[in-house]
Amino acid sequence: APESLRLKLEFNAGSTTDGRHRALLSIDMLALNYLDRLRTGRLRPYAEAGIGLIYTDFQVQDQGSRINFNPQLGVGLEYSLKNGHALTLGFRLHHLSNGNLLKDNRGVNSALFQVGYLF
Repeated sequence: APESLRLKLEFNAGSTTDGRHRALLSIDMLALNYLDRLRTGRLRPYAEAGIGLIYTDFQVQDQGSRINFNPQLGVGLEYSLKNGHALTLGFRLHHLSNGNLLKDNRGVNSALFQVGYLF
């Protein structure tokens, strides 16, 4: 594999903030490709794509399942710090559906802004 290609494994947990006490859990695997041709100083852009599984105990009408697939596509910037760590800022398109495994398969699309710290 090229030096600029990395595999990223993510675990996510979250909940609603509207008083309904609903949660989500996901595990995702993404291929992250650093765009070193566009690198300037400490800024290193990247593109990423992957898929995962997500469990949500809240659903939209006609969704059909609480366990769904979670394909994703994103771009971002990594800012290298002097201690070898990095700050990240990213934008990701996120889809959630059961992949037509059930009759009801209303998908949910979202756009995510991400801030991270790599150590």
